[in-house]
Amino acid sequence: MADDIRVVDSELQACANEYRQSLQTLNEAVREYQEALNALRSDWTGRAFAIMSAHVAELTAKIVGSFERVNDAIGELGEVEVLFEENEEKQKAKFMNQDTGTKSPFGG
Repeated sequence: MADDIRVVDSELQACANEYRQSLQTLNEAVREYQEALNALRSDWTGRAFAIMSAHVAELTAKIVGSFERVNDAIGELGEVEVLFEENEEKQKAKFMNQDTGTKSPFGG
């Protein structure tokens, strides 16, 4: 197991930006899909339309799940960044106290 975990803020932010870009790509895909569906709606009727509607419902559920997963990933990256920043500040404070020679509260 590693003794040190090194996190570069810019790398976390770059990863979150890539997720945001994928979210934008998903939004564009959904828009194009809806446009195509509207075009087909006027051409398909009866059983063909019912089958297509079932496929649309299934795909829509998958797309919604994708949006949720991307948003979760972006949120988790932000939480990790905050956690590592807090830990870094704690370590800095600990080392600064050692450098300045703080007096022991136990009289030592």
